[in-house]
Amino acid sequence: MIGLFNPYFIGDSVMLEAIARKLSEKTEVAIISSYPELFIAHPVVKAYTLDDMPDDINLIDMANAIRGIKQVDGKNVYVENKIELMFQETQIGMADISQPELYLTPEEKEESKRLKGLNGGCNVGVVLESRHPEKDWAYMAQLVKSLTYKYHVHVIGQGIKDRYPYLKDLNITYIDNVSLRQLMVHISALDMVVGVDTGPMHIAGALRIPTVVIGFEQYGYLYNLYKNCQYLNGRDLKTINIRKVYKACKGILKNIKVKNIPVKAVSNIIVEQARKDTVKPSPLTVKNVAICRIRGIGDILLSLPAIKAYKNKYPHINIDYITDLDMVDIVKSTGFFRDVIGVKYNHPTAGYPELPPEINKSNYDHIYNLINKVDFKSESAFIPRIELFARELGVDDDVLERVPIQIPLLEYSKLPSGKVVVIQSDSNGYSRQWDIQRQLELCNLLKDDYLITVTGLRHNDSFPDYVNNVTGRLSMDQYFRTIAGASIVVSADSSAVHMAGCLGVDCIGLYGSIDPVLRTAHYPTVRTIIGKGGCVPCNDWQKSCCKDMKNMPMCLWSITARTVYNKILEGGK
Repeated sequence: MIGLFNPYFIGDSVMLEAIARKLSEKTEVAIISSYPELFIAHPVVKAYTLDDMPDDINLIDMANAIRGIKQVDGKNVYVENKIELMFQETQIGMADISQPELYLTPEEKEESKRLKGLNGGCNVGVVLESRHPEKDWAYMAQLVKSLTYKYHVHVIGQGIKDRYPYLKDLNITYIDNVSLRQLMVHISALDMVVGVDTGPMHIAGALRIPTVVIGFEQYGYLYNLYKNCQYLNGRDLKTINIRKVYKACKGILKNIKVKNIPVKAVSNIIVEQARKDTVKPSPLTVKNVAICRIRGIGDILLSLPAIKAYKNKYPHINIDYITDLDMVDIVKSTGFFRDVIGVKYNHPTAGYPELPPEINKSNYDHIYNLINKVDFKSESAFIPRIELFARELGVDDDVLERVPIQIPLLEYSKLPSGKVVVIQSDSNGYSRQWDIQRQLELCNLLKDDYLITVTGLRHNDSFPDYVNNVTGRLSMDQYFRTIAGASIVVSADSSAVHMAGCLGVDCIGLYGSIDPVLRTAHYPTVRTIIGKGGCVPCNDWQKSCCKDMKNMPMCLWSITARTVYNKILEGGK
């Protein structure tokens, strides 16, 4: 079986479907990503996460192709058309390109028909925003208001009812904080979708729903894959006026035959099944609660101070923590919990997924479901992430300690004795990668005076023999113990920084796309180096000025091995 690995976003997985379907004519194919649920009902393409894919799969890493990068004379070069590069990576000709397709189960099709019959007139979906603020269109709320005069409008997003209060008086339906499959069902029931360049627009296109996409010029070709898609582009999105977008929507809707029923109130339905449990009872009246956070090692660690404060304030409450199976022993070692329940739950990284199915809700008076729920957009130097978790638990600021929880590990991994530098070789997120060339240069500077261990999410065989290379080989427990046994850790923005901070290990964090204050203010042992660039920080999104550089991302490339080496020699303060 061939596996096409996408480490990035929803839209990329949708676009890979056309390639996977073509390859399936000759062999079994799977798409490996964080969004396997996209392909639950697919007739020929399988889907897994990186953690649960079969051992015998032949993995094709599509990361560079998705980023639009190819190797020319040993250097990274950006190409204008990443779709063509994705096809080349799998040795498929562009002549074989076809419309990406997504499928619903029979039960989902019935639910789609039911939803479509709830309202008369035309039903228009509006995707308000992207995960990348640079892609947002300033006039989307005004467009929603204009559309409501003639059409039923369904606003799609995450936490939008709370963040767009000026929409509350409009006659609209909220598709807010739903699972990925629920989102697909609701989109399939719409007559058209208009929105900014983001994942749900690719989903709509693959479900053959007519779309109007608002985006930058350089990304318009991505939507040529979809039939019935109009891409309205500009170098500056502010130059795209409401009249132009409204006219494009009207042009699509005038050809749709619907019952001529006047628009009626639909009581601001909030489609969010998982929020039924969000009415928090008074902690004084409950005895047993569960707190659920599955993914993100750093986020799991940063939730612990809030839980400690909750436990100190309400000592009579029994707390269970539901988390990733690999994190059970680490979380349990804090001693805060009656039980730590480990699950393997491949929930979507957007929306508001339901709790893992194996969790018996009847065992608890209340469940704090923190999956994807924390509003990280409000994070700042003044409102750190620890405080965001505390807000979800109802913990007051005056009882919250804004410091990491020390993880009491008693045994370290079997590292060689002496001065040991641990280098984290990779991170989830392209804009958080310190180039391998820089890492090799640092190893060369360190080799005479330090023992070097390199860790990483994925195996990398680029390192010389004098390096203890354990990339892609450690369990979570071994990973923690390796960090704990280090004299110093060097890492770009990744879980290794959070681990070192919680373990009190000296650490040098390398930052550029993200302001390090948002990641390291909690950790007294973490020192930072900030890369240079006119777009720093870019909030984890690469500006256009980055795309033409040979070594990417430019901010992290600007951090030289010598700079890191000198920081190591300075020692922790």
